[in-house]
Amino acid sequence: MFAKRLDGSALCIADYKDIKTGAIVPASNELFVQVTESVELSGWQDLPPPPEPTAEELASIAKQTGEVYADTDITVPFTNEVANGLMQIKNGFDAAKDLVAVGAMSQADYDALSANLEINKEVKLHLTPATILPFSAWFWTKRSAFF
Repeated sequence: MFAKRLDGSALCIADYKDIKTGAIVPASNELFVQVTESVELSGWQDLPPPPEPTAEELASIAKQTGEVYADTDITVPFTNEVANGLMQIKNGFDAAKDLVAVGAMSQADYDALSANLEINKEVKLHLTPATILPFSAWFWTKRSAFF
């Protein structure tokens, strides 16, 4: 028994002669003759439904999809790219804080710092020294759920 795929190949649903269940037989393959024999006897069958996603696949989808952060209406994915960008901004703010500590930067200048975290090519999240800690705590808590 075979189901016809969109590309014209056949998916074996039950063992038939030399073709085992699960095999995909392209029309150009010499075994397609056996597919034709089976189809002449029993017709094409419906494609089986796709398998349910595994817990790992669901976690990967959730990680890529992300969640809306606070009241920003910005959906933040929990990806390596966003994590790396966040660390770079935090490191920059930490270096500036060190400059304030040694008197090379004023507290007012530090408080006025800002950076944009790239969520994707079109969306950026504006961060300041005052907003990075709450965002970081939220992001790392959510991201750690995937590990």
